[in-house]
Amino acid sequence: MGNRMVGRGTNRLTDRTIRGFVSRTLAGTGTNLKAGSLEPLIRRHVTRGVRQMMKEALSFRNAFGLALVLTHFTAVEGRAQVASATTLPATVILVNFARLQGNAQGGFNTTWFEYGSSQSQVAAGTGTKIGFMNAGGFRQFDLNGLTGGTTYYFRFVGNGAAGAVLQGTVLQFKTLAALPTMTTAAASNVTQNSATMNGTFADSPTSTWFRYGTGYNQVGGHGTPDVSLKSTAVVQASAAGSLTANLTGLTAGESYFFQAAGATAGGNGYGTVKNFTMMPEVNTTPASGVSKTTATLNGSFSSKTLYTSFIYGKSATLGTLGALLGGTQVGAVNQSATSGALSYSLTGLQAGITYYFQAVSQNFGGTVYGPTLSFTTTP
Repeated sequence: MGNRMVGRGTNRLTDRTIRGFVSRTLAGTGTNLKAGSLEPLIRRHVTRGVRQMMKEALSFRNAFGLALVLTHFTAVEGRAQVASATTLPATVILVNFARLQGNAQGGFNTTWFEYGSSQSQVAAGTGTKIGFMNAGGFRQFDLNGLTGGTTYYFRFVGNGAAGAVLQGTVLQFKTLAALPTMTTAAASNVTQNSATMNGTFADSPTSTWFRYGTGYNQVGGHGTPDVSLKSTAVVQASAAGSLTANLTGLTAGESYFFQAAGATAGGNGYGTVKNFTMMPEVNTTPASGVSKTTATLNGSFSSKTLYTSFIYGKSATLGTLGALLGGTQVGAVNQSATSGALSYSLTGLQAGITYYFQAVSQNFGGTVYGPTLSFTTTP
């Protein structure tokens, strides 16, 4: 048998070197394995890294050398392979979820993952063991219930067919930051054309803002906004607090929907959708058809409203609808239009008396009173 070379350059091994390595390794181990049965396997499947190991192991001449051979050369389906357990990077990393990956080559009875939030714990083999499978090859395991914004360590481990436990490198991943907790509070300072949106935040958002619009779905009442408007985002440096945004140039009588929003590295968080209605617009215009006992009250409205009416009386202090003083409410009408003229005919008035009156408009945003005007019946 010739002295054939295996490998190249400084890593090449001759048949004689391989035979000597195997013979010396088997010597004194008590095994009944024959050198000749291992030489072809080593020669065919040896890798550069293992060739170097063989050179270094020549000096041991004991069972340790055999263990190296048996660990790195395992018969799988009649062929010898280099046994290895490789930890692969985690994927699909979310706030509370990550997918662990590993690969075992060379005949394994059992494979599993070890993980934890302590690197030293995982490296020592005392991490949480999960995903046991009675096979090697490419493996994945889905981790649920993780904590957002936390670094975890893990590795892939296998129990080889030769009895040796092979451990992959300890890798790490960090879950995405938890979504911020956003709370939408009631709007304040609602007028005919302006309002203040209010809310609170927690869980350290990096920025906050409001979404708003004239429709529930537009803002995102069912999860996905249609064409919502967005207030200016505010950078937040504290973990919790309150937020406000002033809106101007709004439409009188219109209803608006809004929600508080905030962002972390894990994504956006949203509060519930709330709404407010702008106060309506109404105007009082001069009375007409004034006689001794009759007159017609006039006014107009120019926005969405629910009800319109008039208050009149002999005192300039008419009061309000909820607390009428010298006034009487008349001419209440449900309104479906967004603008129009108002009028109401009074009868049974006293001659030569000055009367005061004003037009009134009501919606969910509140009650608005037009200017107070007067007329005097003829003597």
